[in-house]
Amino acid sequence: MRTAALVMGCQDYPHLPDAAADGAVANAVAMREWLLAAGGVDHRNLRLLLSPAAGDPPGDRSWIDGPADLECFTLRLRGLLTGLSGDRLYVYVSAQGCLSDPVRPFLAQPLILFSDFDPAVGATGSLAVEELMAHLAHADFREVITLLDCGPGLPVGHRIVPAGLGAGWRGRRRTGSAMQFRIHSLGDIAPAVLDFGAARGPGALTAAFLSAVVPPVASRAPALAAGAAGSAIAPAEAGTANADHVLRGRQDGTGRQVRWSFLERSVVSAMPFPPTISGPNPSLQVMPLTPTPPAGGASGATPTGSVEVDGNGSAAGEIELRCADLNAMLIIEDGSGARRAVGVGSISGHLPAGSYTALIADPCGTDPRAPLTVTSSSTSRVALAPRPRPDGFRISGEPALLWSSTAAQLAMATSTLWAYGHRSYLLVGAASPLPGAADLLEGFPDRFAASGALTAGGSGWWVALPVSGPWHSVLVAGHRLTVPAAPDSVSAVAMSASAVSVALFDTTHPEPAEIAAQDRVQEYLALGRLGAADLTSRSAVQAGQRWPWGASAAIRRLIDRTRASRAEEIALFEHPAEAPASNPPHGNPPHEFRADVPPPLRRLLVGRGPWAVWLDWPAVDTG
Repeated sequence: MRTAALVMGCQDYPHLPDAAADGAVANAVAMREWLLAAGGVDHRNLRLLLSPAAGDPPGDRSWIDGPADLECFTLRLRGLLTGLSGDRLYVYVSAQGCLSDPVRPFLAQPLILFSDFDPAVGATGSLAVEELMAHLAHADFREVITLLDCGPGLPVGHRIVPAGLGAGWRGRRRTGSAMQFRIHSLGDIAPAVLDFGAARGPGALTAAFLSAVVPPVASRAPALAAGAAGSAIAPAEAGTANADHVLRGRQDGTGRQVRWSFLERSVVSAMPFPPTISGPNPSLQVMPLTPTPPAGGASGATPTGSVEVDGNGSAAGEIELRCADLNAMLIIEDGSGARRAVGVGSISGHLPAGSYTALIADPCGTDPRAPLTVTSSSTSRVALAPRPRPDGFRISGEPALLWSSTAAQLAMATSTLWAYGHRSYLLVGAASPLPGAADLLEGFPDRFAASGALTAGGSGWWVALPVSGPWHSVLVAGHRLTVPAAPDSVSAVAMSASAVSVALFDTTHPEPAEIAAQDRVQEYLALGRLGAADLTSRSAVQAGQRWPWGASAAIRRLIDRTRASRAEEIALFEHPAEAPASNPPHGNPPHEFRADVPPPLRRLLVGRGPWAVWLDWPAVDTG
């Protein structure tokens, strides 16, 4: 298996002396050791960037490929993405991180900070996580696994416009995108759990990951992740690990090798705060790297919500899997992590007797799961529910919307205004926990067609403005939000204490179950789960015996269009001098769909959802 890796550990921040990321270098060296010994990476295809803390013993650093600054990181990443092809690429970062706007976290993006970061300069040495992921999508590798162990504790009290990786280059891939798996410890974290006043280093994610793939006796990962920054840099670890340090693959307790689904469970259970985890294939073999056909095979999954087996094989038992969310995608995995059945809302039928796992593909975070034991003499029943969302925006008591996004909650609260109408609206709302919510929107409420409170008790507020597509801008907290608009649809922009959620809903389908279904499709699309989005959309259409509604149909059209024009548009915006004179530089934004935005422009996006919501377009610095 052709595998490459980029590993970075940044512990030195000269412009922020009190912000050293304790243990970052040790974490990176431990990850390098595992990748070389058991991760299948040849030392010629591994790039290591380290910036130890000032005063650490130098040791033998001839095996280090450069410092952990943004310039060197960009150079090494560019070399991997433009010069190599393969089966798997690992990108590991252990460093400090922060939000791009700690004062207004709902308008912020998570950032990675490099050793040359200088808060006085602003853009120096910082990179938006979303821009990195956009570049990695163009890697000519079948799989990209990204591990970002970034402590969100830097004392930065003002807005940062990230420098980014620059334009004029992209990966070797020209069509489609790499299959991306990621675990990020700095992402959708509520500001209430962040302590920006006292720096704290990374390490929990690294320790959790290595403990899942390294036997406890052979592992030195806990000690490395815990501290002793300079002690990890030693000549003994410069080359391939010796026999005493070989980190071998760990089994999950059932005699089977580690798969992505097991890794997810292990990391979540070991970390104090849930990380951001996503991956399109829970059956991915993290170890061993040599692919082996899973028992039953992924092709054994059926998208109908029911499953049957051949009675000539092992004894079969009946199953009934139900979910409180009728729009949730359900999955049944066997012991190897291979999918045996999928469905929306429920799965019923027969499976061979044995032990399985039932789970929800939950866009909120880690997939809830439960054991499923199938016997030939009885019916096995399992009920699942998505995890509650701690976003402070649960304003609707409708059961269908219990686990929906904040944008869907806002749409439901205002449905009497737009339901079955013939006008398109831009809805903007904020929950009461948001500080100074009523002062965030300039001109509130006089310049809007309608406004009101989100609940009968008066907590939170919303405003509505009739719009026509394809774009409309509104000033929020001194920033311009440019939001896509579609005919016969409402564009809902819901602000909570930690994020902005954006979704489009069709005015002809305003019932709670219909809003929830449209919302779930868009959430799956935002995570790149195209299969789950397609299955959920088709199931809802079939259940209602009607054609697709406007919002879902618009997303399908956008996906097809952006796939066809991606190469042309990326080339245009990486070489703006070649743009035709008739294309004004300060007109409407060039992309409606977030996944189609070129990497250098990702720093201008904000909000959760599949739509490209632009922050300050055209680019302005509002301080």
